[in-house]
Amino acid sequence: MSVDSVASGLIALQALQTSQHAHRKQFQQAQQSLAQSLNANDIQGAQKAYVTLTQLIQNGPEGKNGKSFGGNTTLQQDFAALGDALKSGDSYAAQKAFAQFAQDLQSAQ
Repeated sequence: MSVDSVASGLIALQALQTSQHAHRKQFQQAQQSLAQSLNANDIQGAQKAYVTLTQLIQNGPEGKNGKSFGGNTTLQQDFAALGDALKSGDSYAAQKAFAQFAQDLQSAQ
């Protein structure tokens, strides 16, 4: 293995880590936006943040493999319940679902 191929591999790894870090940061920002919207009883803002989270999940590393949240079905169910509550406009149910999702997400990490 040449020095050039090792250097190329290290550059590729660094780019991947940077991309993952940026994706994680975007996810955290969207999650925070969702929490703030729910706390303010802003269903439209929460719905918008939910859509952003959905897109980040679908475009993230797990989503590209067809496994949202790394295949963790509890997180998938929590996220779906949150989406259902937001779709129905039920602020209380959405807050409760988000709290469960955030708790399970933290436990999974």
